[in-house]
Amino acid sequence: MLGTVFGIFMGPYFLGIFDPRAWGHQSNAITLEVMRIVLATGLFAIGVELPKSYMAQHAKSLLTMVIPTMAIGWLIVAGRRTLSAQMIKISRIHSRPSPSALPSTGFRLLFGDLRMSNAN
Repeated sequence: MLGTVFGIFMGPYFLGIFDPRAWGHQSNAITLEVMRIVLATGLFAIGVELPKSYMAQHAKSLLTMVIPTMAIGWLIVAGRRTLSAQMIKISRIHSRPSPSALPSTGFRLLFGDLRMSNAN
């Protein structure tokens, strides 16, 4: 909460001290790199503060949450299309069924149509 209030206070709509739009065409790249540094620093600080026995005591719950979350995230971002584009494609397939369609909608959602050329 404090970070959000601080960001609004320093941002372009209040004081204007931190205005990424003024950085030109590289503002998205700069913002992304700053975000990565801040996130990595925060995660490192949290990891250092954990007690030594935390991983051993909470291994089952961590694995239950981390592995599926990482796998789903990987499946979503690994494809050459975004999830919304794949969902649109699936809705088009269902609106006019084709005999050569892949067997399951879930498969198409996760992996796309494997028979398509790489030209798209």
